[in-house]
Amino acid sequence: MKKEIKVVAIVLAILVVFLGGVVVGTSSGGFSLTINNNGAASSSVPVDATQAPATQAPVTQAPTTQAPATQAPTTAAPQGGDTTTTAAPQGGDTTTTAAPQGGSSVPSTTDEVCAAYNKAINDYRAYKGTVTTHKVENTQVNITELPSIAKPLEGTINTVIGNVVKPVDETFTFTNGADVNDPNRTIGKKIIPWDRDATVTSADVSSATATANGDGGYTITLQFVSETSTFDGTNTTDPVHHMTAMDPLNLATLSLDPIEISNAEMYYSGATTKITVDAQGRLIKLENTLPLEGSGTGGMGPIKATIGLAGQMDSTYTMQYE
Repeated sequence: MKKEIKVVAIVLAILVVFLGGVVVGTSSGGFSLTINNNGAASSSVPVDATQAPATQAPVTQAPTTQAPATQAPTTAAPQGGDTTTTAAPQGGDTTTTAAPQGGSSVPSTTDEVCAAYNKAINDYRAYKGTVTTHKVENTQVNITELPSIAKPLEGTINTVIGNVVKPVDETFTFTNGADVNDPNRTIGKKIIPWDRDATVTSADVSSATATANGDGGYTITLQFVSETSTFDGTNTTDPVHHMTAMDPLNLATLSLDPIEISNAEMYYSGATTKITVDAQGRLIKLENTLPLEGSGTGGMGPIKATIGLAGQMDSTYTMQYE
């Protein structure tokens, strides 16, 4: 696919379709799910769905649900170098810098750290040389709320989640901004944020640190402020701070006919992003952790069901330049 799929959006779509099948009496095999290139999902339910008997998955087959992973991870310790402390940044924690040992200049203030982060991401997106990027992604999504009528299907739903959010491990080589194996796959569409520049400011983060590395480069770690995104069935209140560097869920992009999502609320407790820049100022590593929890109400016609989800997406990109 040309776009990074929003995995949580896919899972939410699957759950709503499953619950739609429960409340109108369709079987678990009575729908199809299609994911398109912009990350949206579309479903179809058989015309005679209302005449089909309800099918329940045996409760004994339900796997154990993992506890929601909503907390932001701790960041790694600085990689060597003596440290000095500057004034507290505007968004929260103190920005720490290490004494540079040659190479790239280490940013100091929160504004400088955010600007350096944006430059590293956006310079990579615009890079015209040859670079090989290795991406590893792992996602955890758990059900936190289900209506009682859907409880017998919880095991089946968890199985589907496990099939959808399988780990990703892929490698791409780009030259002049295009994949050497697929010219239609561009460098800017295989990194977060998808197909747009990073625009982080000090107002978007609760902490920002920059630490010099022994090779002359430096490491930046940002943690975003917590925020909530709401959806009223038509309009989404975006998590604007996370969107400056992340790809959070946007329920307004989902197409689920005849299933409808009437309302939803997603809580982002504060994503963490970490980059490593080499002595030439090039991005050589990007690590993102995006925790999420929320609930939504959807269904078909007058039949509605509310579901709750919690999870976390971890992604790591490692770059090697030629």
